[in-house]
Amino acid sequence: QEDDFIDDWKLVTPSEDDIDELVECITEAKESDNYDNKDTKAWAADLVDNVRNWRGLANADSDVVLAQLNNQNIQAETVERWIEVAQQRSIEEIMLEILDGDQDALDCLMDKAHSSTPKDLSFWYASPGMLLETLTKGDDEVKSCTWTETDVKRWASRAKIAVNTLPWLDLYLTPV
Repeated sequence: QEDDFIDDWKLVTPSEDDIDELVECITEAKESDNYDNKDTKAWAADLVDNVRNWRGLANADSDVVLAQLNNQNIQAETVERWIEVAQQRSIEEIMLEILDGDQDALDCLMDKAHSSTPKDLSFWYASPGMLLETLTKGDDEVKSCTWTETDVKRWASRAKIAVNTLPWLDLYLTPV
């Protein structure tokens, strides 16, 4: 029965260079670190050839990132914060890939099912009917719900694939 929901979906990390995304992650992660915008842009430029964008940074190992920065006196904890910010920014992007870009589905999963991460969504695999009921319950104004039990089971299956592909996704749950 599980084979009914295999749809050849794979989670693919975008390969486009996006230095602005890297700059955003480095800037957002700044705490008491003593670096400025010039440093941020230089580090992002050093990373873009291999890390490419925030999804690449989210998947990166902090030791590898440190090595790419040519020992510019950056602490491992600083790089780990950059990676954590990149992971947090990547979750919604990954969820939208799982949901075929359906923002309404993501909003409902977040608001009604408290399932806005791949790990949360994967837990619904065994009970897609319950998830569908949760998503559509009390929805008087959304009579045009087009989701089916097959859709939600496919989403949960894709979420399991995503968590298995990127183990860091296992660290994130929707806060209640």
